Amino acid sequence: MKPLNRKSRLQWLESKKGLDYIKEMYMFTDREVKEWFDRVYPLYKDDPPYSSDTSSELPECLVCESEVRITWSCACGDNGCIVDPNDPELEERLKEYHK
Repeated sequence: MKPLNRKSRLQWLESKKGLDYIKEMYMFTDREVKEWFDRVYPLYKDDPPYSSDTSSELPECLVCESEVRITWSCACGDNGCIVDPNDPELEERLKEYHK
C-alpha cells in the first residue's frame, strides 16, 4: 500500500534508497515531501529493499574522519546537475533553464 503521510513516506523511501537518500528531505515541508514522493514512487515501487551491502562506501577523510561527499558542479550550480534521463525533475528544470 502506498504511504499516505510524511513519516511513512520518508520511512518507505529510506527502506528503498537508504538513509543518505532522504537525509535532506527532513528539511522539506510536508507538501514538498509529498510532491517528491509522488514523482519517485512509480520509479522505486518495484525496487528491492535497500541494502548497505549494495551501496558504494564513501571514503573517510583522514583529518576530520567524516564521510567525503562528492560535489557535482555545472552551470546549474553545485549539486544542481541532472545526469539521469529518468530524473523526475528533468522536464521541470529544462523548462526553467530555457526560459
